[in-house]
Amino acid sequence: MLRSTVLCSLAFALGACATAPPPAPERAPSPPAAEDILVEPRPTVSDPLAELMFQVLRGELAARQGGLPEALESYMAAMRLNDDPRLAERAARLALYLRRPADADEATARWLELDPASAEAWEAAAVVALRNGDMGAADQALSSMIELSPTPGAGFLRLLETLAAEDPNAGLAVVVGLVREYRDSAEAYYLLTEQALRAERPEVALEASARALELDPGRYEILAARVRAQLELGQGEEAVALLERALSRQPDDYRLRLQYARALLSVERPDSALEQFTVLLEDQPYDSQVLYAAALLALELEEHELARDYLLRLVNSGRRLDEAYYYLGRIAEAEGDAKGALRWYRRAQGLYGDEAKLRIAVVLAQLGQLDAARQQLAAVREHDPEQAVRSYLIEGELLREAGRSQDTFQLYSAALEQLPENPDLLYARALAAVELDRIDQAEADLRTVLEQEPDNAAALNALGYTLVDETERYQEGLALIERAYELAPESPAIIDSMGWAYYKLGDYDTARSYLEQAYQLEPLPEIAAHYALALWRAGDRALAQKVLQQTLQQYPDDPILLRTQREIAR
Repeated sequence: MLRSTVLCSLAFALGACATAPPPAPERAPSPPAAEDILVEPRPTVSDPLAELMFQVLRGELAARQGGLPEALESYMAAMRLNDDPRLAERAARLALYLRRPADADEATARWLELDPASAEAWEAAAVVALRNGDMGAADQALSSMIELSPTPGAGFLRLLETLAAEDPNAGLAVVVGLVREYRDSAEAYYLLTEQALRAERPEVALEASARALELDPGRYEILAARVRAQLELGQGEEAVALLERALSRQPDDYRLRLQYARALLSVERPDSALEQFTVLLEDQPYDSQVLYAAALLALELEEHELARDYLLRLVNSGRRLDEAYYYLGRIAEAEGDAKGALRWYRRAQGLYGDEAKLRIAVVLAQLGQLDAARQQLAAVREHDPEQAVRSYLIEGELLREAGRSQDTFQLYSAALEQLPENPDLLYARALAAVELDRIDQAEADLRTVLEQEPDNAAALNALGYTLVDETERYQEGLALIERAYELAPESPAIIDSMGWAYYKLGDYDTARSYLEQAYQLEPLPEIAAHYALALWRAGDRALAQKVLQQTLQQYPDDPILLRTQREIAR
């Protein structure tokens, strides 16, 4: 075979040989035809130098045009013609990238034969062994790779990146073996921590990270990995305490404080988390990631001025503009500034633009422009059919709020002609049918939903409540509500239905127990009315009056509360 000096005339091609294969394009072009690749007639077999040059040039051109399988074929051929390890490396990387095991085996073996001191070649051999399920060979290859790396730590960090694309459990098995050889290496235990997290073994990660921190107490990456393990194991308070100790030693560490803020969110301490985000923004006022997170948190806490400040900073920074416009619109809408909300919503684009278009319809309806709102929703459906169901549901709710129950029912019926048996539309039409006293239609729609989704707690509850409230089929209704309660025992609406069913059955003490629980969870008018009636029937008339009066202070014009007050007064 020809020696590697032959390739001097191909320096431009070999420069590319030493690089990793290009990433697959988002839309890979069709493999190039042979006539597009051949720049000159194929050489005869009797001219090995010309054959080598042809294969290298063909491989490079194919790779640049997206024809990676053809490029691999050429590099495999070139590798067999020459002793330059760079050709073997190129072939091996392509074969591994394309997951061609036979070619990967051959090319990697050739690469090691030509350059046995290459840490990268041993790394490739380890990947081949992992994919073949040969843990012993993988362990041996990785040990060689680490020994040949500039430092063992550098080898472990390189391996962390390599294993990211492989089977996490196989990677974990081989890393466990390596750690036994490097018991005093923080990087080895950090690698084990990360690999255990990838393999969804947080208990292993927790143990490994403890050892890693013993060996390197101040390293942020190890600390962050341990926090992730703790959070996955439900040890949120322990993670918070760990980060607090670290921050006491390094109060100016930005990454630590950011991790601390996130951990506080995970343990549902939003006020404390917002304080930490505020501290972070004093250090880096235009960090778009932190600005966005802090804005959403402030919104959740209803601190609108603070949220607006953060969102306007995002706008000024030119980052995450669509999200900022959308949430500025939400703030304006919450504050009753309909024109301001429309102004912000109309600037949002992309995914948030889709949400904004739906909110625009809601704001138009709030301004009394119901026809314009409906036109807006119809335009959304026309331009984005994926939003059809949501737009119909919003339009129906706007009609219902306007007191147009018949139009609501007709809208959902028309929608179901286009989207037959859609469970969300059927559920919505059932509720509209109840308002029109069309109980048979409501029952039929809800039973259709339950045929599709037998464990749909909302549908079970709606059907059960309808039977209890609108018919005398109390036991049948209670059985449906009980199934819903088993599926969603925390739902105030379902707990209320349980209480109302027992009320209808005349078991006022049991009714009172459920309705008191529902009222404490969500003191809405209908729940309050049910609770007051149960209290009244159970003989606690003073508390019944108190519940009604307290709820009427918040909802003075609610028809259900007013009707219940009249009923009790009789």
